[in-house]
Amino acid sequence: MLNILPFVLAVAVSIPIAWRLGLAYSMLILLTLLPPLLAGGWLSMARLTVTLFPIYIFLALTIPEKHRTGVLALLPCCRAWEQVCSSPGVLY
Repeated sequence: MLNILPFVLAVAVSIPIAWRLGLAYSMLILLTLLPPLLAGGWLSMARLTVTLFPIYIFLALTIPEKHRTGVLALLPCCRAWEQVCSSPGVLY
C-alpha cells in the first residue's frame, strides 16, 4: 500500500499537469513510472515519484501561498514515515 499510493497520486496529478503545464510534463511522469512498474511491480515506486519535478511545480502553482509552508513541512514527514513503515522488522 505504501508504494501504490504515491504511484496513484502521481498518475492522478498527471492529468491536471497536462492542462496546466503541458502534455510533455505529463508524459514525463507517465513514461518515468511505466518501465519500473512493468519490470518490478510496485517496489520502490515511492522512491521514483520523489524525482518527478513536474509534480512539485504543479503543487507550487496550485497551493495558496499561505499554505505552502505547511505543505513543505508535511511532505518530508510523510516520506520519512513511509520509510520507517516499510523498513524490515517494523511492527505496524
